[in-house]
Amino acid sequence: MISVLLVSENKEELEDLQRSLFAHQLQWQTRLCFNAEEALEAVNNQTFEVVVVQMEMLSMDGREVLRHVKETRPDAVRVLVSYKQDPMVMVSATAVAHRFVKQPIDVKELNTSIRSLVALQEEISVEKLRKQFDQIDLLPTPPQHIIDLNQELNKLEPSIDRVAELVTDDTSLSAKILQLVNSAAFGLSNKLADIKQATAYLGLNAMRDLAVAVELENRAHHPSPAINRLVDAVQTHSREVADLAAKFFDLQADKQDAFTAGLLHDAGLLALASIDEKKFQTLCELDPAAHCFNEIDSIPEAEQNIVGTPHASLSAYLLRNWGLPSQVIEAVAWHHNGAMLANEPFGLAHAVHIADQISRQNQRPDHELTCGLAAHQAEEQSP
Repeated sequence: MISVLLVSENKEELEDLQRSLFAHQLQWQTRLCFNAEEALEAVNNQTFEVVVVQMEMLSMDGREVLRHVKETRPDAVRVLVSYKQDPMVMVSATAVAHRFVKQPIDVKELNTSIRSLVALQEEISVEKLRKQFDQIDLLPTPPQHIIDLNQELNKLEPSIDRVAELVTDDTSLSAKILQLVNSAAFGLSNKLADIKQATAYLGLNAMRDLAVAVELENRAHHPSPAINRLVDAVQTHSREVADLAAKFFDLQADKQDAFTAGLLHDAGLLALASIDEKKFQTLCELDPAAHCFNEIDSIPEAEQNIVGTPHASLSAYLLRNWGLPSQVIEAVAWHHNGAMLANEPFGLAHAVHIADQISRQNQRPDHELTCGLAAHQAEEQSP
């Protein structure tokens, strides 16, 4: 039974949603709050696994309610519901919400999203990971410019100029971001020459995500030549996965998320290089070849024995701490869980999973794995 707090000033809509949940026989234990003050009091006095808030409220913007939830109940899944589809609204929503859901609400889709997010929160909870991996506190923490970027993006009206300024303050960082932005994965007809132009084109979250990717790549380099060669190999693989994953999507926003998730899917593995080089070297020597969707991947099981936890979980935990959006974190967390993905509609995690398989087997994107995925997608989309 999942405990869920539903918050909206529209009493009729909220009660209709509650009736729909009962009608679908969902295992939810719900509490209704009809204003922000009541919701904040409920969050302070009771633990909820999920908090669903309507953005448009007179008493307080729903984003501010979720900001309070994020600060006081960081493990709770946060969902923002809105009639608006404005890009700037969605940017500010990703800073405080795991999901942005448009009205009217599709109850089955909401249930699927929430169950996936609850599973993710359990998978990368600090308590669970600390039991499995006693060096969890040694994972790298974000530098000041990433913290500043996240603070700007947390605002209700973040500034493009300020985001561009924070990135261009570091010449090396801005040069590497422009290199990534102008790669084939983004499919730009004209090269972007400066960060402000790239920020305006790709969006604020994309700049932060790429800045995180560059920073984590920079931190992965190791004084040992042997370890550094392995680090370079992992980074080359990650770049290839990013390029391949982006090819599965047509929309620019989806391409960006896929590219970021692919680029960072092994972030935990790279972080391990600076914590325990022997374990890192052992993991790099694992044979990752597995048939896509046809058998349970053996990598997580082997990593459980060597490290105590799969590197995908470490990667997702690390990216959550660095402020990456939930859709990227989910894709990273599940990119080796082919058995679970086989039963889900095609999404970001599938793209990274398939791209990872193709890259490791040095196969082209039009190989039978991709053909099989295309058939799977066609089945999902057929009436």
